[in-house]
Amino acid sequence: MKKAIILAIICCFLSACSFYRVDSVTPSEKKADGQEEQAETSKGKVEEEKPITGKETFEPGENEQQQLYVEDESAADLRVTMLGDSLTEGIGDETDNGGYRYFLSEKLMEEPSINQVFFEEYGKKGLTSAGLKKRLKEAEIVESIQKTDVVVVTIGGNDVMNVVKKNFLNLKVGDFYQAMDKYDSNVQAIIKDIRTYNEEADIYLVGIYNPFQLLLSDIQEFDILMDEWNRRSNRIVEQYDAAYFVEIWEIFEEHDENLIFEGDYFHPNTKGYERMGEVIYQSVKDNTISREQHLETE
Repeated sequence: MKKAIILAIICCFLSACSFYRVDSVTPSEKKADGQEEQAETSKGKVEEEKPITGKETFEPGENEQQQLYVEDESAADLRVTMLGDSLTEGIGDETDNGGYRYFLSEKLMEEPSINQVFFEEYGKKGLTSAGLKKRLKEAEIVESIQKTDVVVVTIGGNDVMNVVKKNFLNLKVGDFYQAMDKYDSNVQAIIKDIRTYNEEADIYLVGIYNPFQLLLSDIQEFDILMDEWNRRSNRIVEQYDAAYFVEIWEIFEEHDENLIFEGDYFHPNTKGYERMGEVIYQSVKDNTISREQHLETE
């Protein structure tokens, strides 16, 4: 019975991914108050502008930049490079605002120590850890990492899904552990490459959640496996300086409201991305921002 349910979910997921469309996000700019027009808030008014790259549109998976201006001459700029799968791309966000990035940017703009925030997004639907490992050889991504202050990585969900898709007729726990071993190796290489390209950037590896929790919440095996997956990810980042693991498991497990996109029962919905943005921001605040503030006071 469980296998039949899993098969039905996979079919639903594949169908949803086939028809789900992600529109490009137009970058926005906060205008400084006082010179041209009064700002709507103390930190400026949002207005549309062309992408920094000069491109008019972006296809899903291509690089996209968002520049957010905040008036504060004493503050510093912050560059964020986003790498990973469909969670980086923001699939499932009903507002098409870019998923967690929108909520992360809103929080960062509230920080008085931050002047301008630059986002470069390299998300690709269906990307696995092996795929991200290959993408890190692309010149455009290498250049982005070299000049960034923060790297946020979402990866692993498709590694889990691939195990289910390939073995749904005879799914075994051992299949997941074999995939975990490959994931470990790939993420080790990913973090190592990022650190090679940029010795000072802070790296945030976002954990995974149980993608089947909405319909298979009574199957505890998945929870156990996902917990082990996250523990391994945490152990990897602990080996590197200025690398941090961002736990999102509890977001989806402990909230009464539904945080999963009902279009595919796999990705977060807008509320889910809002929760993700909040915990990623908190980790950035506790580490990157607090460290910079400490250095300024010395």
